Amino acid sequence: MNIANLMPRHRLIATRRRARLRAWTTGLAAYVAVLAVGFLAAGRIASASAGDVPRMVEDARAQARTGELASKKLRAEVSTLSTRLSAARAISQHPDWSVLLGIIAGLRGDDLVLSTIDLSPAAPPPKASPGRPAMYSLRLAGASRNHASVTAFVLRLESTGLFESVMLTDTRASESDGEARVSFQLRCTLNDQSKGGA
Repeated sequence: MNIANLMPRHRLIATRRRARLRAWTTGLAAYVAVLAVGFLAAGRIASASAGDVPRMVEDARAQARTGELASKKLRAEVSTLSTRLSAARAISQHPDWSVLLGIIAGLRGDDLVLSTIDLSPAAPPPKASPGRPAMYSLRLAGASRNHASVTAFVLRLESTGLFESVMLTDTRASESDGEARVSFQLRCTLNDQSKGGA
């Protein structure tokens, strides 16, 4: 069964582009910093007299120690920013559920009314990736004029290929304003493809 990714394509492309740009900018800045330090050290050594060399060596060692401390500080900041970035990704990269609602509204038909649409995680997400379950459970409830339109709606939902399963869990005949009605409940399971689904 094909699973559609409900994440808008432009949002995925923009996220990947920002990540690549950030990586290139960080790498380029580090490369320029190393080149600048090397050129400065080479220039100072080339212009120094023999008596200044021991003092310059000590200055270079002091600069190396300072650079090492700055490097440790930067590594700690990078670690903090990586944690924040992971949290931001977990929050921002959720599917656009309005697309799913639009599909359901388009498949509903004229003989059927939905009273409940409930989307919830099918199972809690693993501790390694908080905030994003891999499977969702969609519960639909409503009423129709007859059983045939409910069955047709179930078949239309299955034909989209979005759901792992579509189950009609309950149907009941009722009467409203002197007209016969069929109340129904459906449960669908939806796989989030961007979290590693099929």
